[in-house]
Amino acid sequence: AATGACWRLSAVEIASCDTRSEDYDAYLKNEWSCEPWWLTTHFVERTLMPRQYICREGSADTCTFRDLEAMLPALQAGGYSVVNVDWPVHASPDALFEGFGIADPTAVDPLLGEDGDWAAFVDAAHERGMKVVMDFNPSYWWTGAVAFKQAEREVRQHGVDHLPAESPARWFRWTSSCDGALQQPPDDYVDLNGFTDEWVYSPAAGACYWSIWGGSERGGYG
Repeated sequence: AATGACWRLSAVEIASCDTRSEDYDAYLKNEWSCEPWWLTTHFVERTLMPRQYICREGSADTCTFRDLEAMLPALQAGGYSVVNVDWPVHASPDALFEGFGIADPTAVDPLLGEDGDWAAFVDAAHERGMKVVMDFNPSYWWTGAVAFKQAEREVRQHGVDHLPAESPARWFRWTSSCDGALQQPPDDYVDLNGFTDEWVYSPAAGACYWSIWGGSERGGYG
């Protein structure tokens, strides 16, 4: 019987990774016809975590979008009508916060394939009448991301109160009044249990940003 705790997926043993119960991944129809499809459709969703799956025997490589596309017939035969792909966007290295820090939300993760591979996967699902959901949190950012580096530069250049309208710095919370704040760790600092929920001082910005999962300490890093 499936346990719901599977972190490795075989293209031929999908059932071994089934989620916790029928109630966990089955959604009932909502009668409000004006609502979007995910509220008005009776569907069964399958969550796929390609960054955590190995799809080819004898290989240590993670699954790709092409591997997921090859799974669609089996998923549909298993009764799944919605495929939820966990974190397909370009993210931080897996060693950092399990790869949940966004590096570029407008690009797919190169570990999984290219933009064309993602488009082909989505098209193939749609041809089968299946829906595809991208599961990622746009508020989870890696401090090594190009957009965050630009944000730091523009905070230093313009100040926290006069940021350009199109600046990515506006995607984050900043303050210049943050005495006693945590010190920013290196971008490659590994701490999977780094719950902070405090202001963190950025030397590059000359100001502090609010961090929930910063992995920060009040001491030094090394």
